[in-house]
Amino acid sequence: MTPTSPSPTPSAAPAPPPSAGFPPLKLGMWQGKASGTIVDRNSGRAESYACPLLGSMTGQTGGEFSGGVGASGSDPGSDRRCGYQGNFTGVMSADGTVTSLRFETPFRFGGCTQMEGGDTFTGKVSSDGSSLTATGSGHWICQRDFTIPAAGSVEGDMTTTLSIQKQ
Repeated sequence: MTPTSPSPTPSAAPAPPPSAGFPPLKLGMWQGKASGTIVDRNSGRAESYACPLLGSMTGQTGGEFSGGVGASGSDPGSDRRCGYQGNFTGVMSADGTVTSLRFETPFRFGGCTQMEGGDTFTGKVSSDGSSLTATGSGHWICQRDFTIPAAGSVEGDMTTTLSIQKQ
């Protein structure tokens, strides 16, 4: 009888990375901007706001991701509109389409009050996972210049776009 050597034990295949099949988001610091345009429901006049964003992408498991973002102004005018801090969670499909981006504290521009909608953003993650653009819309009331009560307010539909990139 010829001795046979033991068969090698097959090794387990390595586990796929947490983002297998999805664009792998680059974790760490991100920067970008938020821009919003509200159209007055009475006059049709549009007002636009913009804020720089600084944040971080903190985790990804498959198509789910999370992080935090803050907006701050660069001068007295934008300081009033750009005071925001909040965490977010998102869901994307395998092609990078963001089907849901939600903020624990709803994203808003200073001096604006959310009336309806605007809680969920949708958009796209780049194929290399280094950028994200998402848009949300809703019905808002924004003070024209909230340091001057007599300046009045604008009520209407606002579209907000967030664009961030890995630093």
